[in-house]
Amino acid sequence: MTEFETELRLIRDNICNRIASTQTKDIFDISTGGKMLRSILTVLVYDELSYDSDSMTNTKALDLACCAEIVHALTLAADDIIDQDDMRRGKPSLYSLKGFSMAFLEILSGLSVPYSIISRYGPEYVDAVAKTQRVMCSGVAHEITKDLPASTLYNAIISRKTGSLFALAARFGAMAADAPEDDVNEMVRFGLQLGNTYQIQDDIRDLIDVITGEKTADPITGTEFMMLKCLQVDDLTKQLIKDILNGNIEPAKARSLLHKSGILNALVRKRDAEKKRALGMVRHRSARMRRYVEHCIPESFL
Repeated sequence: MTEFETELRLIRDNICNRIASTQTKDIFDISTGGKMLRSILTVLVYDELSYDSDSMTNTKALDLACCAEIVHALTLAADDIIDQDDMRRGKPSLYSLKGFSMAFLEILSGLSVPYSIISRYGPEYVDAVAKTQRVMCSGVAHEITKDLPASTLYNAIISRKTGSLFALAARFGAMAADAPEDDVNEMVRFGLQLGNTYQIQDDIRDLIDVITGEKTADPITGTEFMMLKCLQVDDLTKQLIKDILNGNIEPAKARSLLHKSGILNALVRKRDAEKKRALGMVRHRSARMRRYVEHCIPESFL
């Protein structure tokens, strides 16, 4: 483990401890156990823009990080209801443990928690969370209805469903540091770009897992195959994609052809182009910020 990874683990532990000390066990259980990339981003941005305080002792920065993480966790629990997923983060999902009705009620109740956390800091924080939740829901709605052309639809979904919460996390870090408006807006744009890139990477992983049978394709939501439709490819490649979607090809052969056809390389190039944009947005910032991009979007990820 590198020194930077050790630092990130310490940040993550502090966020977990803050949730444990201020929230119920149910909220703690649902909010912890993941990578916590969004809440860590809040802390890193705070440290980047603050001159007076250490995030590990700053209650406001930690509370805002907790808020971002709880919103994310509850959103995942809601996704599990929509997709009827049994597992989440290697353990039974809330939906599979408690059924539709009770899971729905727990999520509805849980969504009040972020507002309780941030209301003490001012209406602008409440408004930021409310707006982000509306944007995220609109992204899921697009994912379900598929009401736009493929490339437009994919970009709309990932920016709203994933990018918007990364953007909120970065915004909160800048706001906690009392940064000037220009710096806040810069971090929001960076968070959005980082979130979009992360989702592209995640979709490439999911695509491979679906093809190899390690993951079940979501018939309602799921952007991994939608991403494929955005590629400019020839007719033979389109037929391969169709065969994969319809399950007309053996997993091992599908994975091999995915490599040989150049589809996987094309997807990775798309991801790398977005990653380069994210790195460019913080090129004038500390190396710590660029290392975080590399942490979220590693070169080798398959």
